[in-house]
Amino acid sequence: GTVALLSGFFFASNAILVFACYSEWDPIAAAVLLVWSEFTTRAFYSKENPGLYMKLINAFRVGMTMGMYLETMKISG
Repeated sequence: GTVALLSGFFFASNAILVFACYSEWDPIAAAVLLVWSEFTTRAFYSKENPGLYMKLINAFRVGMTMGMYLETMKISG
């Protein structure tokens, strides 16, 4: 769980840096990450007892959300 959380955080930090270089890709990247996050949230919380795989994907999603939030605070501040 912890490795998935930190991997999501690392992925978000790197994804924001890469997409910041190509500013015309920002809306597309944001839309893709938002849709992916919504689908994984729906899949995780629709099951009564999600398996280990879904728990790891959810931990990755939480880490990714946390990383994106931190990166926006660094960029805006």
